[in-house]
Amino acid sequence: MAARRRNYGSPCCTYAQADTLRLTLPQAEQQFIQRNFALLAQKYNVNIADAAVQQAKLWYNPNLFVETNLYNGYSGKILPYGHNSDLYNPTAGVFNVQIQQIVSLTSTRSKLVRLAETNVALQQAAFQDLMRTIRYQLTQTFGNLAAEQQKLQLLQLQGQQLETLLAAFRAQLKLGVIAPYEVTRLELEQKNQESNVTALQGQISQDEATLRVLLSENGSAYIIPVQELNLSGFKNLIGLSQLIDQAYANRPDLQITDKQLTYNQENLVYQKALATPNLTLGADYQHVGGPFPNYVGVQALIDLPIRNKNQGNIQAARLSIDQAKQGQNLGRLQVEQDVLTAYQHY
Repeated sequence: MAARRRNYGSPCCTYAQADTLRLTLPQAEQQFIQRNFALLAQKYNVNIADAAVQQAKLWYNPNLFVETNLYNGYSGKILPYGHNSDLYNPTAGVFNVQIQQIVSLTSTRSKLVRLAETNVALQQAAFQDLMRTIRYQLTQTFGNLAAEQQKLQLLQLQGQQLETLLAAFRAQLKLGVIAPYEVTRLELEQKNQESNVTALQGQISQDEATLRVLLSENGSAYIIPVQELNLSGFKNLIGLSQLIDQAYANRPDLQITDKQLTYNQENLVYQKALATPNLTLGADYQHVGGPFPNYVGVQALIDLPIRNKNQGNIQAARLSIDQAKQGQNLGRLQVEQDVLTAYQHY
């Protein structure tokens, strides 16, 4: 576990008296995964997409219709209820009951389920890409902060040595052993050194704030990165073509473009299914008021796709597929160049 202690005299903390948190990079990554707010927020998108899958699996609800007469012209009563002695000239209430159920002729529900499941995979890839991006920022900030804190200790040590040397030169100046410009030169050097320390402390403060946000650390805890040297990468260096192949297989941002293409293809299938209207089946019962007492009928309703055949949404889905293919090509090119640049720098 990371160690916390109160520190007021460490060279790296002379300008920020605060709790000190010492972390190795694996410890920082573990805390980042467990507590980073951006990751936690993105993870909700995956859960929301899972809920959409459950919703897509549900059947249409049946529709119930009930009707009764407000006024009876035979008896002159409002909302008449009771027994009808004459079914052809009723003096009591008349009611009509209908129940209807929507039936899909093209299995749109199953296609919507596949579309929602594809969106789950898309959100999972987006979560992994966000983790990769923020994790890279964490590693970069961690390394920069470690180097800056070490540099600050060196500058502070140099400042102490420069102060000692300047005091000696001033003593020599009083004795007339050295020229005044020697002292002036050291005083200018001291001001430059102090300016460098101030600028470096400002950069450390910014990186500390960035690291606290990434690790979800409240307050003003001073984080000291503890570096662990690992030379295994030098022994297991593989070829550029293998690195590119691994990036194609594992980079979450490229997986997003693949999932987006799949999602648009599934959406095209779903939009084509919507071109066929749903069929509504029902049953109708009328106690009185129909062609004869206790009338029972069956119903079938369907929209006539004369003008609206969902052609606009179908065309948009086709264009989205073409757009996703271009994004996929761009993503592969970007991944290749990222690996090539990193390989050359390495």
